[in-house]
Amino acid sequence: MMAVMATSVVTERATAERVAVKPQRVLSVDVLRGLTIALMILVNDPGDWTHVFGQLDHAEWNGWTLTDLVFPTFLFLVGASIVFSMTARSARGDCRGTLTGRAFVRAGKIFLLDLILAYFPRMHWGGLRLYGVLTRIALCYLFAALIVIATKRVRWLVLIIATLLIGYWILLRWVPVPGIGMPGRDVPFMDKNLNLAAWLDRASMAWTQRWLHTGTLYNHTRDPEGLLSTLPAVATTLLGSLAGLAMRGSCAGHASWRTVRLKLLAWGVAGITAGEVWSRWFPINKNLWTSSYVLLAAGIA
Repeated sequence: MMAVMATSVVTERATAERVAVKPQRVLSVDVLRGLTIALMILVNDPGDWTHVFGQLDHAEWNGWTLTDLVFPTFLFLVGASIVFSMTARSARGDCRGTLTGRAFVRAGKIFLLDLILAYFPRMHWGGLRLYGVLTRIALCYLFAALIVIATKRVRWLVLIIATLLIGYWILLRWVPVPGIGMPGRDVPFMDKNLNLAAWLDRASMAWTQRWLHTGTLYNHTRDPEGLLSTLPAVATTLLGSLAGLAMRGSCAGHASWRTVRLKLLAWGVAGITAGEVWSRWFPINKNLWTSSYVLLAAGIA
């Protein structure tokens, strides 16, 4: 009887501790999320599409506007939120397997929502766009979450981010495009339709049309949320996770907010500077989600 009572007390305490652990809100993350959503609403409804203020429209190709910061900032915030969410769930007793399962389920729900929105109200299966904003969010969330679950060491995250950004640059600059040629020699580097990312998008949609009888691209010959450019978009999300780790250290009492602010400020300036410098060789481009664009947008965020 006493053993049962003791077990009951321990269980109640454990339950109380699990309930008491809640995700900690970070004011800066909430404010930036609100500003980003407000700008997104303004961008989607500027009032008069025939006379749009320049900063409320995307850059046509190279270069950037305020509008081009909306999506990467949102992914940056997703990355930061992953850290706080995973930390809270781990404190409640979730193991890596449970966290991994939750990541797959959430990513699957986001992708399913994207398919539903793409299918309705036209309900035309043959022209379904499989890529899209929500698809990119689902993929970036999934990959970033799996990486953060595997390791929260800053040096490993920095190495992964560097590999994604440098690797993407090498792919677009130095890998010949099948049937087209070498970028910068046979075709202009970062040509709108004759780059490796656009070629891969057309090839993947040809495959889905053959086997799934559906699939289309946003710009018909290319897609701003295509397959290859998801790699640097994952890097954007992981840069947000780095910021989240820095802020989590302050929330846990391992560092003062002053130290964290100075660290984030230094990272921001470094990101903006590196993005602008790299843009001389790899132009800032939202459509291709170039590595210089990743550094610039994350630095501003």
